[in-house]
Amino acid sequence: MRSELSELQQLDATLSSNEKILHEALREADVVKESVGQRKAPTVDEVLVAPTVVGEQLYGLVADERGIADAMFVLSRALDKGRIEGDVFVKVCFRGS
Repeated sequence: MRSELSELQQLDATLSSNEKILHEALREADVVKESVGQRKAPTVDEVLVAPTVVGEQLYGLVADERGIADAMFVLSRALDKGRIEGDVFVKVCFRGS
């Protein structure tokens, strides 16, 4: 009985300590929540910053490639609908090839 009582007391002490830590963390979270509400949201360009110069170049190249792919898609749809002629499509899409 004494060993069980001792174990329960240790468990109670551990739980009390954990509860104290939890309440402190909740207080800190509330402070952070309040301060975040007063801040201005950063722009996408401020958040998406490459860690290196090479990474920044890679971001730029991927953005360019995706823009070109989107433009080619729109042009191919325009070709399918007869809004542009085939020679215009080929000239615009494959002039750099």
